[in-house]
Amino acid sequence: MVGGYVRVDTSTEKIPSTAERIRPLAPPPPSTPGVVSGLAPVIVQPPAPRPPVAGLISVPPSIHSPVAPTPPAPIEPAPQQPVGAPAHQAQAQAQAPSAVAGGSSIDEETRVAPRRIVRTWILALPTGERLPLSSSVIVGREPSASLVAGAGALAVNDPEKSVSKSHAAFELSENGLTVRDLASTNGIIVVDPQGDDVEVYGDVAVDLYPGSFVELGRYVIRIEADPA
Repeated sequence: MVGGYVRVDTSTEKIPSTAERIRPLAPPPPSTPGVVSGLAPVIVQPPAPRPPVAGLISVPPSIHSPVAPTPPAPIEPAPQQPVGAPAHQAQAQAQAPSAVAGGSSIDEETRVAPRRIVRTWILALPTGERLPLSSSVIVGREPSASLVAGAGALAVNDPEKSVSKSHAAFELSENGLTVRDLASTNGIIVVDPQGDDVEVYGDVAVDLYPGSFVELGRYVIRIEADPA
C-alpha cells in the first residue's frame, strides 16, 4: 500500500490455452528391422540348418500330417435263437438226427404207416338190400367179371338205364375199399362223409369210407361197414 492506495501487480502470468498446452507428440522415428531403439543396431541372423544325422531321412515339414487311426475290425455276433420262436421248433432242432459217416442218418429204421382197419364192407343198394363183400365186384346192368381178376359180378336194376353194362369196379384189399370207373357213359361221383364231391376219372381208384355215397349215373350206392 503506498499513500493510502493499494498497489496491484498488473504483470499477470498468462495461462496457456488448452490448445497450447496439448501439443501433438512427434512421431517416433521409423524402426529398423533387427535394431532396438535407443541401442546400438543388432543384426538378427536366422539359425543355421543342422547337419543331417546319419541313418535318418530328412522329411520336409510340409508333408507331416496326422495319421488317421485304423478302425477296429467288426465283430460278428454269435447266432442266437430268434425271439419268440416256437418252443417245439427249438426242441426239434436239438433232437434232429446227426449225420454219420457216409451221409446217412443215425435213425434208419422205417416206420410202418397206420392202415385202415379191415372191416366187412357192405354195398347198400337203393332197393334196401345190403350186400357184404368178400372180394372185388363189378357193378353194372350186365357186368363182366372178367374185367378184374378174381372179381365177382353184381347186376343192378336201373329202369332209367343211367348205369352202363359194366360201370364200376369195387376193389377190395387189405388196405380198404376203392372204386374205379370202367369207361362208363355217365361216370362216377363219390361223396365222402364230409359232403365233398370227388369225380372219378379214367383208371384212377378212389378210396371209400363208411358213410360215402357212390353215384353211378342216377343210381346211388351207400357204403357201409361192420366191425371186423
